[in-house]
Amino acid sequence: MKRLIAAIVLIITLAALCTVSIIFVGNSYDDFSNDIEKCKIEIENKNYDAAKKLSFDTAKSWRKKRGALSVFINHGTVEQIDESITQLASFANKENEAHFLAECEIIKLNLLEMKEYCSVSLHTLF
Repeated sequence: MKRLIAAIVLIITLAALCTVSIIFVGNSYDDFSNDIEKCKIEIENKNYDAAKKLSFDTAKSWRKKRGALSVFINHGTVEQIDESITQLASFANKENEAHFLAECEIIKLNLLEMKEYCSVSLHTLF
């Protein structure tokens, strides 16, 4: 009977953890996708200063959430997004407009990968 209770508790805990991860990663995906879209809109409107500021704000927000996200997603994906978001602000000028838009698309693709493949596993924990 004790084993049955322990198994039920374990299953409930794992189900709760999976639910929390799906919700947290989904909300993070929505937040960062919206931020990247705002950056794209500003650069398309030739408002480079606003795009640079939004890029810095997005990078700051990413740094706050990346530790928690790395529990739920692959560390390689976290590093790819980290690298792209960090260098995004450096492309926020007239000469690098195409690079900025391309980097935005790369970030959106990596965010989609993050959302689609989020799960709790031993690989992501260690």
